[in-house]
Amino acid sequence: MREGIWPYWSPWDSTDPSPWESWDEDTLFDVVEVMHDLVSKGLEGSHHGYGDCGMHYSTFDRTAGQAEYRDVMNQCWRFNDPPYEIDGLGQIIESAPEEFHQLLSAPVPDGTEHDLITSKRATVKCCG
Repeated sequence: MREGIWPYWSPWDSTDPSPWESWDEDTLFDVVEVMHDLVSKGLEGSHHGYGDCGMHYSTFDRTAGQAEYRDVMNQCWRFNDPPYEIDGLGQIIESAPEEFHQLLSAPVPDGTEHDLITSKRATVKCCG
C-alpha cells in the first residue's frame, strides 16, 4: 500500500537514480521481505546472447533461491546496529547477541516438550 516504491529503480530518470536512499527503515524492511517472497533460483534455461541479455530460465527452485537470498542478505544485516537477520519465513528480526548463538542453535534435548521449546526459541533468533 505504499506509493512510489515499485519499481524501486528508475533507470530512465537520471534525476532520481537511487530513490531507495530516501526510504525509512520500515519501507526498506518491507521491500526486502517482499523480495524474499518473490525470489527463486534459476535451474534450467538457455543463454540469450543478443544485446548481452544473458540467461532465460525456464525452471526455478524457490526454496533454494530464498535460502541463498537470506544467506547473502544476512551477511549485510549483521553489520547494522542493532544487527538484524531474515528468518526462515522471510521476516526481518533483530538478532540475538553473539553470546546466545550457541544456545539458540543447539538441538532440543530428547524427552522435552519440543514444540513448547521451539516456539519460545523462535521469538529470539540468532544470526548465522
